[in-house]
Amino acid sequence: MAVVNRRAARVLVIDAESRLLLLRGVDPDRPQFPIWHAPGGGLAAGESDSEAAERELFEETGILTTVKDSPVWSRRLEFSFDGVRYDQHEIYFVCSVDRPDVSTGGRTEGERRYLSEHRWFTVEDLRSETDLLAPPDLAQRFDELLRFGPPTEPVLVGGAVLP
Repeated sequence: MAVVNRRAARVLVIDAESRLLLLRGVDPDRPQFPIWHAPGGGLAAGESDSEAAERELFEETGILTTVKDSPVWSRRLEFSFDGVRYDQHEIYFVCSVDRPDVSTGGRTEGERRYLSEHRWFTVEDLRSETDLLAPPDLAQRFDELLRFGPPTEPVLVGGAVLP
């Protein structure tokens, strides 16, 4: 199986109550493994990481904002999705919001097929979540981000959740 090299950008949306917005997705080939992850996705041709993060955030949640220029996390993972194998490098940005409403009207066809719900998580919610989390060390990393603030260099976070 050929491997698609892909760069992706995600946004850690944090509200005034120190909760993290996550989206629940399911690979059509593995519906038994739902995964909660930050909004985001692959870069379009010519896009910067931050431009892709802002576009994907708006598409998937309806939240229109500017992300901070400095990424806080980085992750490399290999995974399969919908019959395609990916080698993906992800960059994570942060934005703070006052508890906005989430709108799903701007999602692409693929996003509508893949994403089923959204939820705001506290660190404790993440620690007790039984569905998979991406990255797998999300609870620990989010706790560190809240306690210590953004790092000066992107922190390498956990890789693949599923083979």
